[in-house]
Amino acid sequence: MTLLNKIALKYNSVMSGVKTVALLGSTGKVGGWVLEMALERKHQVKALVRKPEKLDAYKDRIEIVQGGIKDEDKMLELVTGADVVISTLGSPSNSVLIMKTAAETLVKVLSEMDNPPR
Repeated sequence: MTLLNKIALKYNSVMSGVKTVALLGSTGKVGGWVLEMALERKHQVKALVRKPEKLDAYKDRIEIVQGGIKDEDKMLELVTGADVVISTLGSPSNSVLIMKTAAETLVKVLSEMDNPPR
């Protein structure tokens, strides 16, 4: 079974009842697959990206939130109204832990929300 097939199976199993997806890492390889799956399944997608031009092909089909993973206001904008948050962030090396930084920001933002996404 390919990695893409494994992702698709897991995606289908957890996405019942979801309308809006907040996506971190949408410009990467795996994030691109998840973005495509979400759109194929008619989910609304909100993506946090540093460089919106990387998602020009999707600009009419998704909501792009321009910002970085340390920006709490942009993270709040991303997750507000979302049913679920999916992170496909990776790290370029063992010394640069992008996903740890994003998780810390996300946890802070979600803990301050009255009705956070799952």
